[in-house]
Amino acid sequence: MRILLPMQLKYMAFPILFVSLIFLVYGFYKGADADPFMFSMVTIVILVSSSNYFLFLKDEKFHRILFSMPISTKDIIKTVYVSGFITFLYLYLVAMLLSYYLTVNFGDNEHLAWTMTIFNTFLVILGLHLRYQLTSDMESNWGLDFLIILGATFLYGIPSMLFVIGLSEETLPLNFFMKCLIVFAISMFIYWRMYRTSVSTITAFYVEVEEKLKNGEHRSIHR
Repeated sequence: MRILLPMQLKYMAFPILFVSLIFLVYGFYKGADADPFMFSMVTIVILVSSSNYFLFLKDEKFHRILFSMPISTKDIIKTVYVSGFITFLYLYLVAMLLSYYLTVNFGDNEHLAWTMTIFNTFLVILGLHLRYQLTSDMESNWGLDFLIILGATFLYGIPSMLFVIGLSEETLPLNFFMKCLIVFAISMFIYWRMYRTSVSTITAFYVEVEEKLKNGEHRSIHR
């Protein structure tokens, strides 16, 4: 993974940095009229863009590495999940900075509250998305992604939001940040379980290599 992860992050870095920079400029420019919810919606589109997490499989360097040293299925799956989590953390940080700026300068605490609760749900959606994409052809399937987003939102997102925002401290003697931490820990556990499930159920990875394709063959990576 130490070889594959930098290769993967190289492909993902520019579009993610570009989008986040645009939204930071947008937030500073619009001020009180800025809508952090819009950034959250763009974030979920970025997170479930299937091709982002598999670009390193198409790199020529990956093909050379593939034939020169052993690469296990677990290494590939771990690279996909770790790069997804790094992307999530970066976008989460950008969203929190934007929300904090709006809260401090315009006094609306709802920005921080909604950002923290929404991104907890995003992590679960990302874990489910990667799990099902790894068992398919790794191509964009917006119908499946829509069902994942819808299902995770209703079964996990709304209950977690009600837990964090809907329950007052009189009802549940925990402050807002403690409740957010609990939900984030649950989201992390679900994401980790999706990774473990992928590792235990996917036993081979088929990577198309130009030289092999010419002969109608595929390269199989086994654990």
